[in-house]
Amino acid sequence: MNTKFMIISSEFPPGPGGIGNHAYNLAKELNSLGYNIHVISIERKGFPHENFDNNAPFYIKRCSSISKFAYLISFIGTFFSLFNKNKYDYIFVSGLKQLILVGLLQKVITFRSVGIIHGHEPLMGSILIKYLLRSVLISINKMIAVSHFSKETIMQFYPNIKIEVINNGFDISKLEQCSKQLKKKIINDKQEIKLITVGTIKARKGQHNVINAINKLKTQYPLIQYHMVGITQELESINKLSIKNKVEKHIFIHGYLNDSEMIELVQSCDIFVLLSEAQKDGDIEGFGIAILEANYLGLPAIGSLGCGIKDAIEENINGKLINPNNANELLSAINDIINAYDQYSSNAIKKVKDCSWSNVAKQYIKVIKN
Repeated sequence: MNTKFMIISSEFPPGPGGIGNHAYNLAKELNSLGYNIHVISIERKGFPHENFDNNAPFYIKRCSSISKFAYLISFIGTFFSLFNKNKYDYIFVSGLKQLILVGLLQKVITFRSVGIIHGHEPLMGSILIKYLLRSVLISINKMIAVSHFSKETIMQFYPNIKIEVINNGFDISKLEQCSKQLKKKIINDKQEIKLITVGTIKARKGQHNVINAINKLKTQYPLIQYHMVGITQELESINKLSIKNKVEKHIFIHGYLNDSEMIELVQSCDIFVLLSEAQKDGDIEGFGIAILEANYLGLPAIGSLGCGIKDAIEENINGKLINPNNANELLSAINDIINAYDQYSSNAIKKVKDCSWSNVAKQYIKVIKN
């Protein structure tokens, strides 16, 4: 098979991020299926990528991140250098600005493209950015949303667009390699429930919503712990909030951890919490891959209503969906899960057994062949 795909993404490992996670796993699984994969992404300060790129089973080219202008020039040069040397069957693209760039390019040169919508794209950016997105989406051949919420969001603005839904997957092999022996999870001490969130520490991920609820949760779980893993983008505000609420001893901020460290910590906790909150600039949770990973490790999840998390959490099966700003709802959800923990934990593992990236990649191939 000599079929070639280009994948263009606004982010890519070794740094964290849902869009990068999606792009990497899609590239890896398509490569394993025998497709020739070329990736264009961006350099990320603080995350040296040379060794990662050299050891990847597919080709990766990074664009400059010095400035927006430098990225634009670097991207155009990289794109045409690869495009002129290769005949790509499809070009996959993730990220708001990347969608716009590819859509504009498709107005002047011919190629087939797949636009991937993660949820926030039609909500973010200036009036000009929104206008450009609207004008270029009609140029993109296939549209895929990572959740039904993402599809609903974009169709509010562009109702005539045909768009398929393919939920995100997760890397089972990574969890199997890094995790301790998977075994049935047991709550050892109901007073010392351990909550955990994995994701960049920032307003959209909603860590502040959990901290604001800790005093309420302490009334029934006096030794409750809340663990946070992720790049500390808004560390100062989180620390100030913890001090203001006098809950510092219940808060554990781990920052960025490698896969094995992160997975070990998740396994030591009881419930995964993602109380994401839509931001004024349109940033919103499109799905929540970390929920699938936690489920696989046996953790039930509590997530926010009104975003893409509803595709990852089935109410009363592998977790609960709540108003992220309501401490009473969070307490009630924890109570429900703790009182039926064995069932929630078993359901969580069962629910994600078919959510491997291998299955997801095959769905992408099916869409582009139809």
